Amino acid sequence: MAVQELPRMDLGFYPTPLTEARHLSSVLGGPRILIKREDLSRLAPDRNKHRKLEFSLAEAMNRELVRS
Repeated sequence: MAVQELPRMDLGFYPTPLTEARHLSSVLGGPRILIKREDLSRLAPDRNKHRKLEFSLAEAMNRELVRS
């Protein structure tokens, strides 16, 4: 099953914006660098657990008994 097909409950504000890192790009002498601002989604500070929780809660809502 593809990730897009899994039940999911959004807990944040999406999509989060991309911010251009002009100074970093200049210092590194490289191409344009964009940083995805997951810190602006709403819940803080651990985004990995937050994303997993979106899927876990959606799955739990389809069950009669939820253990945590």
